[in-house]
Amino acid sequence: MRFSWLFFVAGLVALISAPALAQQNTLPLQEGVPLNANVFAEGLNFPVGMVVLPDGSLLVGSSKPTAGSYFSSTGELLRLTDLDGDGVADGEPAVVASDLAGMVTAVAVQGDLVFVTSVESGRERIQILRATEDWSGSYTASGEITFAFRSFAHQSYGLATRPSPADPNLIELYFNVGASGNDTDGRYVTVGGLLNASLIDSSIYMTEVADDGVSVSTGEPVQIATGLRNAMAFGFHPETGDLWITDNGIDGLEDVWASYSADELNVIAASDIGGATVDFGFPTTFTVYDTGEVVGSDGVQPVVAFVPIDGMENEGVASMVFTPASFAPVMGAGVMVGFHGQYDQWGPDNEENALLFVDLDSLDVSIVVPSGSPGVGHLDSLAASDDAIYVADMCVGDSLAHATPCGVIYRLTPA
Repeated sequence: MRFSWLFFVAGLVALISAPALAQQNTLPLQEGVPLNANVFAEGLNFPVGMVVLPDGSLLVGSSKPTAGSYFSSTGELLRLTDLDGDGVADGEPAVVASDLAGMVTAVAVQGDLVFVTSVESGRERIQILRATEDWSGSYTASGEITFAFRSFAHQSYGLATRPSPADPNLIELYFNVGASGNDTDGRYVTVGGLLNASLIDSSIYMTEVADDGVSVSTGEPVQIATGLRNAMAFGFHPETGDLWITDNGIDGLEDVWASYSADELNVIAASDIGGATVDFGFPTTFTVYDTGEVVGSDGVQPVVAFVPIDGMENEGVASMVFTPASFAPVMGAGVMVGFHGQYDQWGPDNEENALLFVDLDSLDVSIVVPSGSPGVGHLDSLAASDDAIYVADMCVGDSLAHATPCGVIYRLTPA
């Protein structure tokens, strides 16, 4: 079951009685994985969207329940520090921005601008904030891009930013528009605020952001990619500049709890970004999840199709991060990807929520955290510093309809 289906069942989830919170001492790694794991912070409100700031602190998107669940919430940004270097956050996080649209799904930073995507029904938007010089204090609103989704199966979830290669005074902001249907596309969404346009679904777009230090403005949107059902996470390789993209496959056509096509890892070479729009084939071309059979021949084939591994399922890819150089001696150079799995299940009942590692030299896929691990909910957010990877679980051992803070951030380091 794909993460995006969450937003169809918000009313249903609110009716689910939440079990008692389960204690989680650390992230249960697959046997033999050469990493250490510890709890960096806990007791958070649905942490999704993380960035390691230039001063080494961690900026985290949070959704504070207003009516008992993730689905009725107010967005916040939290800043966590580790001044003593013991691998554990220093006390309570500082709230550096509040009263944002709820159901935060992504956070990106470029310069002193912070970009936050929220998918609260009827208030879907990318909010742009200006941080304080030392990253503490209250961030101020600088503008927003709004989306008018109408009966869409997917919204806009993912973000990435970088300085413009053509003009370092401009910021390139990348965002996705998900497919309007489970296995169909071809509809448009009206975009307003700083960006006035009509954008077709199943795409990734880029707009250039100009910042004079007081106000921001945007340029015309450029369609970077199409044929992507729901590109929830994407980012630029730190060395090559290639754009790597995760995409959610098609849900079962008869049983929505089963996958029909596999999630994917795709890539656009740095030299091709912003040229001709790259087509990745949805909805006519895909890999059948159960068998690995490729159906259709349209578009660019994925680098990796995430089919089951030794019988273990992995569905609903929601996060990705490139492993830092310090991980290469024990794991090789690659990318970690996290899967949401079943929409509101956790522990053994969520048989699809793995954390996987893709070696970008061999393209071998290995398990970091197995699906269905005790106490694990949804590993929907990843971020990396020079020496660690942060893994956020939206809610440990509990329902997303629970008002008690249940999110945890783990810290992975080479063993």
